[in-house]
Amino acid sequence: MQSLSLKLKPFRDASFRPKLLVTTAILLFSTLSVMPLNASASPASWALHTFPSVRNSGSAASINAVSCSSNISCAAGGFTTDSNGDVQALVSTFDGHNWTDQQVATSLNGGGHAQVSAISCPSNSLCVAGGYFSRPNNTTGAFVSLYNGQTWNDQEVGNTLGGIGAAQLMAVSCASNTLCVAGGFYIDNSFNSQAFVSVYNGQTWTDHEIASSLNPGGDALVSSISCPTFSSPSRQCGQRHHSPSRGCSLLPKGRSS
Repeated sequence: MQSLSLKLKPFRDASFRPKLLVTTAILLFSTLSVMPLNASASPASWALHTFPSVRNSGSAASINAVSCSSNISCAAGGFTTDSNGDVQALVSTFDGHNWTDQQVATSLNGGGHAQVSAISCPSNSLCVAGGYFSRPNNTTGAFVSLYNGQTWNDQEVGNTLGGIGAAQLMAVSCASNTLCVAGGFYIDNSFNSQAFVSVYNGQTWTDHEIASSLNPGGDALVSSISCPTFSSPSRQCGQRHHSPSRGCSLLPKGRSS
């Protein structure tokens, strides 16, 4: 089994001492690990967490994304390989003491290849993981999985836009428990790649195709999203004097997933 060596330098600025940082390590053909930094300790120390090997009984595993809302709430996502050689999407949540591992999108993953590509946790009671799964016909679908502090609930997104039924989700960002935006691409009926976003309002996800007028070549996607704040359109856009600089931006009408 190959070993992995990480050299970590101390912070040069003593005033900057975050309570928790998390980095990830990929150990192919062996184990999957994350390392949270306990900066409250003196000196600051890293603690290695290895995901149970039973989750990775195949040949490869990876952590692709991690998000923390506080020093007692983190989530990491990626994939593991099961004993049948199928790739399963994985999430692991941290409560300040322990990591709890769980596969997601299992009911959607009929083709045996799924993974989490992005994750965002705006609070201790909400995390959104997103990625893709495969179908028996070898097409891929985009999914999100919502964590309410106890359980993960999976849902396909991007499927209301039509096309040939192929999509992938590559990015997600949440400003609050009632505003998240996920994005990626889907394949239209002409086999062109179109960028899309799916917006969560706390209850439902609504899909929107974007950048279509900018995509004559048929090759577009969303690779990164950032949602720093949330402003209610009724209060922000209803003012007599408003401008985009105040955060008033509305997406076109879309269709709910």
